[in-house]
Amino acid sequence: MRVSGDQSKSYLSALERLAKNGLNSFAYEKLELTGGVDTLTPPADAKYAIVVVESTELTGMVARMLSNKSVPVSATIGMPLINFSVVEVIDAKNITEVQFFLVAGTTAVNVEYFR
Repeated sequence: MRVSGDQSKSYLSALERLAKNGLNSFAYEKLELTGGVDTLTPPADAKYAIVVVESTELTGMVARMLSNKSVPVSATIGMPLINFSVVEVIDAKNITEVQFFLVAGTTAVNVEYFR
């Protein structure tokens, strides 16, 4: 999994990896974060996902995430995300277990799924 504030470089790297691995985009989801623990609803055969954070807050941390459910994500626990962060989630198990927590603003995660 990768998190980056420099969207263009991360997105280009993700596209290069997808081209090499032969994965194909087949689904999209937009998840509005609620302030509690939010999880994705991935299609059954998703193997890879690109997540882009979109928020009304232009600076600072807007959300947190964890790619497994061993610890609940919260306002103080998890990987910090800023507006326009790009996150790659690899493996079906990680995709089904990734969790997000709203920290600031009106924030959503845009997810493109690949198989």
